Order: sequence, then structure tokens, then C-alpha cells
Amino acid sequence: MTPEDRERALRETARVLAPDGSVHIDVSETFDSRSETDWQLSLAEPCPEAGGPVEEWERSRPHADHVAIEKQFRRAGRVLTEVTERWVYHRALDLAEVLARTGFELLGIDRGYGRDSSPHRLVYHARRRHWHDPTAPTPVGHTSRLRHGASLLRTPPPPFG
Repeated sequence: MTPEDRERALRETARVLAPDGSVHIDVSETFDSRSETDWQLSLAEPCPEAGGPVEEWERSRPHADHVAIEKQFRRAGRVLTEVTERWVYHRALDLAEVLARTGFELLGIDRGYGRDSSPHRLVYHARRRHWHDPTAPTPVGHTSRLRHGASLLRTPPPPFG
């Protein structure tokens, strides 16, 4: 995804999001330094459709512009299917500026989150501005989460202090 693609995606998000809606963009500061891993078992669960337990195995392969996460789903040692996810890394340095240009008001940036704070993570919180009055305050309402430029998911509003 190019910077232009990212800006186009945020513009479209602002267009379809309710005026009081918000986005939360989760950025990992160490994503681009993710190391190569060999095959590891990540999940083993019963699967009646496959006639027994299915295992999910994955390995990661870093590339110059993305990290490939290769996954295999196995049953009784046999590979049922393979999937490759490509995670594209975008530096967060200009994210506040891009949000402002694409119709959002930056509400805050959290460093780390969860029960055991993950200090390598940044979460940008932004609210869609009203198009008729970009300076008008709007309450946080319906919330969407945009993770690494991926899909939008409905989530409850975040706790802001």
C-alpha cells in the first residue's frame, strides 16, 4: 500500500463513517523489524467438518516492503490448505497529518494498551469532522477500528479521559 493508497482509504473511511463516528488506528513501531520464524504451531482445535482436530501452523518471512505470514492448516499430518497473508508496514510519522487532511480530528495517541501494556504499540484515536463545519465538536458515537489499513470493524467507544 502506497502513501496515496493509505490517504485514499482514510478519505473513503471518512466519507462512509457517521459524522460522530471515530476510527482507531493501531500501529506497531517494531513491525518492520519482525524476524523470520520457522513453522510454529499456533492453534489446534477440533473441527467436525474435517473429521477431527485441525492444526494451524505459521511462519513469517520479512521482505523489504512487507512481512509474509504463511499459514498451513493440517489434519493428521496432511496439509489441507495454505494461506499467505501480507502485512504492509507504514510508518506512523505522518499519520496525524494524513488524518487531518482526510477529514478527521485527532483525539489522542495512546502508547501501549491491554492488561500488560505493550509499549511498542501506538493507537491513534480520531473522530470524523462534520463536513459542513470542520471545527464543530462532535460526540464520540459509533466507533470503527482500522488496523494497519485493514477492514473496518464495529467496536464500542474507547475510554477517553
